[in-house]
Amino acid sequence: MRTAPRISVITVALNDLVGIKMMVHSLQEQDYPDIEHVLVDGASTDGTLSWLESYAPSYANRWVSEKDRGIFDAMNKGASLSTGDLMVFMNAGDSFSNSEVLSDIADLWKSETWRWAYGQMQYVDNDGAGRGFTKQFPHAQRSIELGTRFAPHQATYVSRDLFDHLGGFDLSFDYACDQEFAIRAGQISEPYTFGKVTARFLEGGVHSQTTYWRRERIYHRMRIKNDVLAFNSLPVDRTYTEAMALYREIREFAGALLVKVGLRRSTGTDHEQD
Repeated sequence: MRTAPRISVITVALNDLVGIKMMVHSLQEQDYPDIEHVLVDGASTDGTLSWLESYAPSYANRWVSEKDRGIFDAMNKGASLSTGDLMVFMNAGDSFSNSEVLSDIADLWKSETWRWAYGQMQYVDNDGAGRGFTKQFPHAQRSIELGTRFAPHQATYVSRDLFDHLGGFDLSFDYACDQEFAIRAGQISEPYTFGKVTARFLEGGVHSQTTYWRRERIYHRMRIKNDVLAFNSLPVDRTYTEAMALYREIREFAGALLVKVGLRRSTGTDHEQD
């Protein structure tokens, strides 16, 4: 049985002091004692730096405020600054589902042998109202490779040795670096997965600012890099990529039409994907 872990909660932000405070409030409610909070700010101009200078929680913390190359560069930087046995990336606007999440994760760590694990995530709107849940349980490696499931990074806990072994996030995959990381992690270590919601994710952000075509082509590049092409064929994978993008566009159009005519209630984000 492993000893209780130090858990590093890594938060990255840029000009989102409100979101940082939301995350910190949720973290301060955790009942687990051995927490480290690492805050990586991208040189914000909204008062974040002044707030960081006054941030003095009861748990260990460290922070940096400087320019970076984007979210996942900042997350890599946060991981390098952290000292915990486990890491979780909870960014500005994210929150834990209840005050016992980190205690529950620590108990799972002590009683199991996994190197990474993930639970489920709830989407919320700006008022904190629930907008649906992910359903990424049990783990399905091939579905993650094909982009029909994903590992929600807000609900994912990674051991330091695995993160370092994999070299962190590959920045060439834009906003989907976390899913490319999950592909690599799953190739060498089966994750422990569970159906319990551990994190809340504020809808919006970079995932909502892209297109299905761009998303599927990023996944195509992921499969090429990691040698997991559909049917082990580059032409087939290209066809699959374009077909999936078209399918998602048609589904979104049909869903919007059903909402417009009153046959479906709007649920916001397409929760099937990252």
